[in-house]
Amino acid sequence: MVRTPDTPRRSTRRPAPTDVDEPTVASAMADLAEVMARLDQAAAPDGPAILDALATLRRLRGQLATWEPALIDAARTQGLTWTEIAPALGLASRQAAERRFLRLNPQAGDRVAATREQRVQTTRDRRSGDRAVAAWARTHAAQLRELAGQISALPVRDQGGRATREAIHTALGDDDAATLLAPLRAAETALRRNHRALAARVSSLGETTTRIRNADHSRRNPAERIETAAISSCRKRS
Repeated sequence: MVRTPDTPRRSTRRPAPTDVDEPTVASAMADLAEVMARLDQAAAPDGPAILDALATLRRLRGQLATWEPALIDAARTQGLTWTEIAPALGLASRQAAERRFLRLNPQAGDRVAATREQRVQTTRDRRSGDRAVAAWARTHAAQLRELAGQISALPVRDQGGRATREAIHTALGDDDAATLLAPLRAAETALRRNHRALAARVSSLGETTTRIRNADHSRRNPAERIETAAISSCRKRS
């Protein structure tokens, strides 16, 4: 057919997909890479092929933009911190990573704020529990020092035992009996082999401090205590 100025030009473009879903991302990337490789060659892609590549690139970019916040959310669910996520995003700080996530996923703002408040509350609860345990230790300083003295007098045959004994000696020299708690708990595993009575006392110490923390947590979170009691009551009835 002889082409005239009014003859419509037949397009060589392939119909662009309405979207780039996950299974076709790899093939879309391969097509784009092929177009890019041919740009400087003699058989360069024509205009319609380049437009097709641009349309595919736009759709691919849109798909990847939905993946990023989903992956960030998954990372947070797995317990990764914003500080750990930031370098993977090419960002220098946790604040920048959090801002990027909120920019990509604005509806997550309330959830992030709630998570931040939960972290603050968790930190406050932990510190309050630490204070409650420390107060108990100071009240029972004589018993703790007596137990620590018995354990530190035991013979040790390995480097780990020597390190534990040294830590107990250091804590005994501190005026605050609360510093004895950690090294005493650290000695429990070694004591189980040959000194089960002392190991039982250390285990009881751990159970006591756990009860103190739980009681303090319940005092600070009465609504949670009521909910836990209701669940327990339902289980008993069932």
